[in-house]
Amino acid sequence: ATSVNAVGEGRTIYDNIRKAIYYLLSCNIGEIIAIFGAILLGLGSPLTPIQILWLNLVTDGMPALALGIEPAEKDIMKRPPRKKNETVFAGGVGVRILYQGVIIGLLALGAFWLALSWGKSLVEARTMAFLTIALSQLIHSFNARSLKQSIFSLGIFTNRYLLYGFSASLLLQLSVVFLPFFREIFGTTLLGREAWLWIIGLSLVPFIVAEVDKLVNRISNSQAGV
Repeated sequence: ATSVNAVGEGRTIYDNIRKAIYYLLSCNIGEIIAIFGAILLGLGSPLTPIQILWLNLVTDGMPALALGIEPAEKDIMKRPPRKKNETVFAGGVGVRILYQGVIIGLLALGAFWLALSWGKSLVEARTMAFLTIALSQLIHSFNARSLKQSIFSLGIFTNRYLLYGFSASLLLQLSVVFLPFFREIFGTTLLGREAWLWIIGLSLVPFIVAEVDKLVNRISNSQAGV
């Protein structure tokens, strides 16, 4: 019984390391794509250095720590042993990191371009891009809880530390926009209702895409008898 428990604990720890890596790398790839994409298009940088630092410290840090203590998935002891030379990017993790990162980056870039196309100032455009990439990353943290299972089958409240991290990061992110003191430091500004609707809508895209991807994989595996 002790050996079985030890194997289960080891698999859970390994799983959670992969989830944290998946989350952090996809978020960082998104930031890189947003910045270089905008520069290549001649739009200027959508994020300032202090905004990038804020994203890495706040919106990336707390959710990643919470993913490190994610409860074990139900099927963890039903899985076959992994190969000793298998990397953390096996099993589709590497592909998911890339495509989720690309989506997050393009969404932030799209928000930046959209604001500029409306004739908004550079500060307003950067604020839209900053909020879009921050919120999409925070929502994306729920995708990283499992590579196979939907968040609705896992249960939204089964990792309360992720909820705490998400809530704290969200409040800190909003304070950067709504509190005058932080607005001056981070170079943000207040936005109108239309801009917020676009930000929220764009931020939900990575979550929706990941849920559809998981559903398609579950159906494919079911039909293949896996």
